[in-house]
Amino acid sequence: MEPKVRHRIQFGRRPRKYRPPFKSDDDQVKTVKKRLKVVMKPSGILNYSHLQGPKYDAKTFYTPPEDEFEPENETGYHVFKFDDLTKDEVEVPLLIGKSYITIGRDSDLADLALNGKTDDESVVSKRHAVLQFRRSKDLGEIKLYILDLDSTNGTFLNESKTELPKQRYIELKDKDRLKFGDYNSHIEFVVLKK
Repeated sequence: MEPKVRHRIQFGRRPRKYRPPFKSDDDQVKTVKKRLKVVMKPSGILNYSHLQGPKYDAKTFYTPPEDEFEPENETGYHVFKFDDLTKDEVEVPLLIGKSYITIGRDSDLADLALNGKTDDESVVSKRHAVLQFRRSKDLGEIKLYILDLDSTNGTFLNESKTELPKQRYIELKDKDRLKFGDYNSHIEFVVLKK
């Protein structure tokens, strides 16, 4: 007679591995480390940007040049906003302590917002252009530049019907006229220099 077999053979299944009980704390830590799953959520600066939303992104869409100049007092420039329909004339305050002024239709993203009370809101981009103060290398003179931030409908200077080049600084001179989004716009900005 054949002896009785005490273990069963199960077809199609792998035999279970024997896991000895933990011998020390080091073994326990190693086992826990192996079981950690990869987390693909934003962390660090990505998480901060995600939590802050579009307002945080507004601060990172433009980086001033190396020769930027932050005016501490009067710059010698004045910018006026003219509206042909309402015949309004308003001086735009040039921010002291900041080297640039952003222009756009969204008040959260721009320092100077062209609001919904005008017809121009639909043609002005959320982040349209930047007025940038720079110091010239030769004379140390403060100069004002306009930079189109790759806007959809462009920026127009003086009587020219052609758009300004995108992502390129253009020096503004006394009595220059700017229009944003549409050459036939009834809102115009005039730069005056003392």
